[in-house]
Amino acid sequence: MFFPQIVIRQQVTVHALKTGIKAHSGRLNEVRPNPKIYKLFLKVTMNPELEKDVKSEYKELLIKSGFPIAAKELELLEVNDLGLGDIRKEGFAFIDILRTKRLRITILMLLPNQSLPQHVHPPYEEEIGKEETIRVIFGQTKVYSSKDNQGHEPILIPAGKEKYYTARYETKLEQGQQYTVTPNTNHWFQGGSEGAVNICFQNRVDETRNIFFDPKSEGCLIMPTDE
Repeated sequence: MFFPQIVIRQQVTVHALKTGIKAHSGRLNEVRPNPKIYKLFLKVTMNPELEKDVKSEYKELLIKSGFPIAAKELELLEVNDLGLGDIRKEGFAFIDILRTKRLRITILMLLPNQSLPQHVHPPYEEEIGKEETIRVIFGQTKVYSSKDNQGHEPILIPAGKEKYYTARYETKLEQGQQYTVTPNTNHWFQGGSEGAVNICFQNRVDETRNIFFDPKSEGCLIMPTDE
């Protein structure tokens, strides 16, 4: 299969090795496939029945939150396990309710104790990186950033993944609270015991530039030109 190439540095994942596809880790000077084509590949890596089940769970969570959303928007819900193969522990779901050339507003959902793995939105070309504000609509969201551990209760890091979750400064957000992640900041999110529904406000960037710490992660393949 032919994949149009773009010049940037990548790391190779297990299933990428099997298919000859390289996954993006955000560094410069190697190759990665065209993200639109690569998305089609990622779509078939999750078990269809599992995807159907977790989509239902996310939809129930969103409906429970009371956030007003149209039926046609609800059908746009996308599930992303980042290619890590354990969606209930690592991953998230989202619906973009606004996507322009400059602004992106997203409903981001996390299942109970589910982690959106550690990553950073780096500067590139003339862009200083993504700034995002996450505000809790329902449940609790824990934000972990690059500062020292506060020494509170143990952090629920996915087993065996400790070295990929080095940001340990915890900020707990309850309904109506928000947190702004500045550009080029190591961070990750985790849903509370009931899960979480959040609204995220962010400047529009090339999401394929995001750097995820787990080398097996496929990241978020949304280009600035994607509508």
